[in-house]
Amino acid sequence: MQGPSRRLPNRESAMLTHLITTAIVSPDPAVHRHLQDALESSALTEAIWSLSHYPELPALERLREAPAGCIVFLDFSDPFSARPIAAELDRAFPFVNVVAVLHGGTKEDVIALMRLGVREVIGYPISSSEVAVAFVRASKKLNPAESAGGNVYAFLPARAGSGATTIAISTAAAVARMWNQPTLLLDFDLRFGITSFLLKLDGRHSVQDALIGDTQLDEDFWMRLVSRRGTLDVLGSAPAELPPEPRPGGCTSVLNFAQSRYKGILVDLSGAMEPYEMETLHQAKEIFLTFTADMTGLHMAKRQAEALRRLQLIDKVSGLISQVEGRLPLPMGEIEKLLQVPVRFILPRDDKSINEAAMQGAAVRRDSKFGAQIEAVAKSIALGPVPELSKPVTTRRYLDFVYLNRSREHTPWKD
Repeated sequence: MQGPSRRLPNRESAMLTHLITTAIVSPDPAVHRHLQDALESSALTEAIWSLSHYPELPALERLREAPAGCIVFLDFSDPFSARPIAAELDRAFPFVNVVAVLHGGTKEDVIALMRLGVREVIGYPISSSEVAVAFVRASKKLNPAESAGGNVYAFLPARAGSGATTIAISTAAAVARMWNQPTLLLDFDLRFGITSFLLKLDGRHSVQDALIGDTQLDEDFWMRLVSRRGTLDVLGSAPAELPPEPRPGGCTSVLNFAQSRYKGILVDLSGAMEPYEMETLHQAKEIFLTFTADMTGLHMAKRQAEALRRLQLIDKVSGLISQVEGRLPLPMGEIEKLLQVPVRFILPRDDKSINEAAMQGAAVRRDSKFGAQIEAVAKSIALGPVPELSKPVTTRRYLDFVYLNRSREHTPWKD
């Protein structure tokens, strides 16, 4: 099928060095028609392979004939038939990425798709622009070596009041200082984020500005959005009034754009496990599960750890205990056994230093008790992890952790 010569904007098309094959799997002719129209008008795919029924798993081997990888648009109108296909593609086809076509659906449906390895979802009725954006994002993930950008470090609280925001702010400032390169602090607590408040940002722009409508991110717009503190850029929290839901894929677009600009992105999350948060967690190099060591804090941390384990993210998780006074209520071994997560850092309660920093709109001082441990967290990001935990300090009050143009003639999946 010959499509028009139009391409995506230069910033995105430059990232697609090979034309990629697209497969459409759907029993609905309307889905095929809408997807084909959208893909041809975008002129990104080399070939469109069509299948009007859900194939048996052995038939998926035909996808190996796609020389530069394949994007599969998989219709989930029949979840019972679609799920095994998605799971098999995720398990045995690293050169294939799935875009789910979801007819309606809830937050739980999106979570279930993520568990199957599906990272891109479009709704029905089908939007051409949504198809193009999903195709580009899925294409980037076919070859991580070519699309690699800055690493993402996520700070995930077990519950509100765990101190994750204060830790993320001070750690981001320390990492930016250590690297002496542009580093980003990104507030993805879209409803109750307080980074703008704690850092006394002017409030004219926030992460919400990057998420509204069909805003296209570019260099000029981005520089108007972020606030700069030395080598640290901050895309701060949304205004006090309750913000609207982000546009589909908006948070992922912001994160992808940031990865093309920064060596490291530190993200403050709400812990509510919204779909955009889970996508951020999947992109993260490391997840700092932040919790307090009281029984409620440990219970909530255990719940978050279990959710991360179900999402197959547990290997990225490092425990971070905050607001510790005196001895821990349980031995460290018991806490790690309870969570089944290694605890790498313990941060002391230091209200005076934290309040002083908030009054000044700055990170916590390095020479404070809290700041000294933040330095350890920042070094693990800036310099790499330290292999072992250090011994308890002699006072035994705290543990110190240092530390897608045209169709081809050959279309093997055509009915």
